Amino acid sequence: MRVPLELACAGYRRRGDTESLARALVMLGRSLQATGDLAACAELLREADGMAAGLNAHLRSAFHSVRAWQALADGRPQEVAPALQAMADAAERDLTTLFPAISDVFNTFFYGLPGTLAPLRRLRELSAAWTARQPVHWQVEAMAQTAWPDFWRGERGPAIAALEAQSRFLQRIEALPPLCINLYQLRCWILAASGDFDGAVAMENRNLQIVDAPEFSSLAPTWRRSIVLNVAGVYWMAQDGRALAGLMPQLEAARRPEEWPAIETGRAKVLGQLALLEGRLGDAEFQLLRARELYQRWRLPNFMGNPSVSLALLRLAQGDPEAAWADFVPVLREAMEEDAIGPFLMEPREPLAKLLALAPAVERDSEGFRNILARLASWQTHHPSPPVREKDEERHGLTDREMEVLERLAAGDSNKQIARLLSLSPFTVKRHVANILAKLAMGSRGQAAAWWRANAG
Repeated sequence: MRVPLELACAGYRRRGDTESLARALVMLGRSLQATGDLAACAELLREADGMAAGLNAHLRSAFHSVRAWQALADGRPQEVAPALQAMADAAERDLTTLFPAISDVFNTFFYGLPGTLAPLRRLRELSAAWTARQPVHWQVEAMAQTAWPDFWRGERGPAIAALEAQSRFLQRIEALPPLCINLYQLRCWILAASGDFDGAVAMENRNLQIVDAPEFSSLAPTWRRSIVLNVAGVYWMAQDGRALAGLMPQLEAARRPEEWPAIETGRAKVLGQLALLEGRLGDAEFQLLRARELYQRWRLPNFMGNPSVSLALLRLAQGDPEAAWADFVPVLREAMEEDAIGPFLMEPREPLAKLLALAPAVERDSEGFRNILARLASWQTHHPSPPVREKDEERHGLTDREMEVLERLAAGDSNKQIARLLSLSPFTVKRHVANILAKLAMGSRGQAAAWWRANAG
């Protein structure tokens, strides 16, 4: 996206076309953030500030979205919720301002930041209201279908029901790889919270296959390690030090320029967790204190949880329950204030129970504390793994249309022939082929054709 958008911006500046320039800057800002060029995006936002007074409501709302993403990436988490609330306020007055502002907000990144759950839930409701009225852009419908608010609150039944609805939506719109990544991450954490650690890792391995596909080469440097952090989080929940150690070569490498600074937080946290599992308490303390300090600015809670919980567990291992409670209680209070238990669903159950048992009587008797225990209990009780659509499981998320395209690929048809046979445009066929290769994690049409012959032919 970046090169043509920069050319477009230059042309609109020469023509003095402020509205078209603003639209291009919104899209350019998101491409810069997605590929890790945060300095260039900061400069872009300064330009946008200079033209803010002349922008219409749609573009003002869109820039609120870009600012929310920039605040998250730049280490200003307290600025994210106000930007999301401004988007929700605009949508309350006019639903059509949701697009293009809603870009990627259906994903997981903002959950767990201060004050974000309420505006995110409201944005989901507003997106659902617009979707019910008329056909909308797929990003608006994706926000209407997202299950992240239910998971982050810790409501198991609603989260699984919303996950199924999200999966059906993915099939219906002939899935795009970013939606697959979002769905597989959500399944990962629901499976892990339900005790199915092997299934959770399998979901994130699918995501690694997607970002390692050739067409994601410009995004993989920014995205890949955040997915590896999810895998590490599952191994931490399973208390599997050996598997966690196996990820170290991927996690210990120096942060690349394209990666967001929050990667440093996650890496320090995982290094501390591994040291704790291996009994190296001094190393664990060094890394976890560093992770907690970094977390004050650079955090991605739904990829790494809260390092203060691991630090509290370290204090227990050091034989200091008072220090453990002091480290844990801010996380507990935040969970009660936000009415959300997301960070606790990413922690090992028995160690977490030991921390909760440290609560004094006055804390245990509070309504907020009892609510948290009740929600946790719904996940700790034995449940079957959340349902995975058989069609999606067997077909790697390929839609009916993509299976039709793949069948013609296996028959040796060209894109032009497939377009004619299926009454599609050549561009649409090309997009379907790209999606097929990404979902199957394959690099050529020949490999995909061989897969079809082996599995569906």
